[in-house]
Amino acid sequence: MMNDTRVMSMEELQIFLRSSGSLKFNGYSRTETYAWIEKTLRQYNYLARPRVEKGLLRQYLRKVTGYSPAQVTRLIDQFHSTTHLRVHPYRRHCSPTKFTREDQLLLAEVDEAHERLSGPATQAILKREYELFAHQEFERLSTISVSHLYRLRQDHWRMLGNGYCTRPDGVPCEYETICESCPCFSTTVEFLPMLNKQRQDAENKGQTQRMEVFARLIQNMDKSLSEANNIPS
Repeated sequence: MMNDTRVMSMEELQIFLRSSGSLKFNGYSRTETYAWIEKTLRQYNYLARPRVEKGLLRQYLRKVTGYSPAQVTRLIDQFHSTTHLRVHPYRRHCSPTKFTREDQLLLAEVDEAHERLSGPATQAILKREYELFAHQEFERLSTISVSHLYRLRQDHWRMLGNGYCTRPDGVPCEYETICESCPCFSTTVEFLPMLNKQRQDAENKGQTQRMEVFARLIQNMDKSLSEANNIPS
């Protein structure tokens, strides 16, 4: 740490800033660096200084600590508000609420009843159902964030060749894999990457029937490619 018990004049600070090379508190903890900044701000009576002199002191802090202008500004603002600089301990983020299969189905019912409103509008409905109408089944969904709401909506989506089927889970559909299951359906090797994506998407979401349909198509295509490669030229 710098031995700077003597308060330099503004002229001396200017000379220091012009002449010294790059400095940094290598090996010192953030707590020690914050303590030095706080002590320096006190020694130089920073808050009572004219604007120009404050600018010199900011340069001094940046040069010695290696901190960015934004970091120095944030610390000075903290000092101005509290007259102290404190290192806030890291706090692990709390685990997000675990939403269940029942929550997903309940969200699908709300979407169907309200014709799939925007995320913020749906979030407000879920919160009102629990807090205003005391419907206990909405307890977990009442805390859901908009981003998590969109993810929960998409968990049941089914990947198609050119988009997604957004039909709520548990609602039957006579067109489920109707083309892929049709004996007249034919596919070629250029669609193999999409078939693999569709199979993986179905597997990730536990859509067993869809996964088996795509796995069978991929298997048949692999078999056809293998037989074609074995044909003598």
